[in-house]
Amino acid sequence: MRYISNKDIDWVCGTAELDEKTGIVHDDEDDNIDDDVQHDPIPSFLPVKPLFRVNLRPKQNEEIVKCLAEKSVRNRRQIHPILLRFLNEQFKDKNSLFFGESVFDVYTEYKRDGIIFRAHPNYNSFGEWYDWVMLNFDQDSVDDDEGGYYEKSCYPAKIICFLKSTDDTIHAVVNCCESNDHQEDSILIERWKKEYEMKGGKYIPLLRCVTVDCFAAPCFVVEDKHGLQEEMVADGMNLCNGLTLVKPRDEAWANEFL
Repeated sequence: MRYISNKDIDWVCGTAELDEKTGIVHDDEDDNIDDDVQHDPIPSFLPVKPLFRVNLRPKQNEEIVKCLAEKSVRNRRQIHPILLRFLNEQFKDKNSLFFGESVFDVYTEYKRDGIIFRAHPNYNSFGEWYDWVMLNFDQDSVDDDEGGYYEKSCYPAKIICFLKSTDDTIHAVVNCCESNDHQEDSILIERWKKEYEMKGGKYIPLLRCVTVDCFAAPCFVVEDKHGLQEEMVADGMNLCNGLTLVKPRDEAWANEFL
C-alpha cells in the first residue's frame, strides 16, 4: 500500500514544479523547511521491568528462575516450561544471537507508536495474556502461497515474551503459523495452523526468536485450543493447532460488502 503525501497532492493539483534536470519536485513549502530537521523515529521500547530473570547453569543441568514481580504476587507468576526449554536451546545454538548467554531477562510488554504488545503468563492474576501480531518476513524466505488479506510475507504469531540482546536490540519469542494456501478462508476470516515440532515423543509449539522490527500490525485471533500446550498425538495430522484470524473490521469488512 502506498500512502499519498502532501507533495503528491500538490503535484496532482499542479501547485508543484518539477526540475527536469534533477527530477526533484519543488513547491513553496520546501523553502520553509530546515534541512537540518530530522524526523524522530517511531517510539519503540520496553515500558516495564522484566518479570523474570533466568540464570542457566548448563554444568548443573538446571535453571534458576527469579520472579521480579511484587512479593504479594510472585507465587502466581510462573515461567512456562516450554519457554525455559527454548532459552536453553538459544544458549547452545551457535547461530543464535543469544549463543553463550546464560542470563536472560524476560519482559512481558513492548510498546511501539502508542500500541502495547503484551505477553504475560498471568496478567493481573486473571490468566495468561498472549497477544497476536502479523510478522513481516523477508520476501526471499516466503513460500509461494496463494495469499490472503495480508501481504504474502506476513504470518500471524503468538507473542510468548520479549528479550533484549547485549546490543539492546529488542526481540520477541513467538509461536508462528505454518504457510497457508488460504483454501479455508471466508470473506471475513482466515484459517491458519500454529507451528509444532516433534520432540521427546510429543508435539510441542515451535518457538522462534525474531526482531520486533518485523512486527507489521496487531491481529485478532481465536484459537481452536487456547494456551501454549504440548500435544500427545500419534501424528501431526491430529494436532489441535488451528486458529481463526479475523480480518480488520475498519479496513477489510466494508470493502467485502460493497
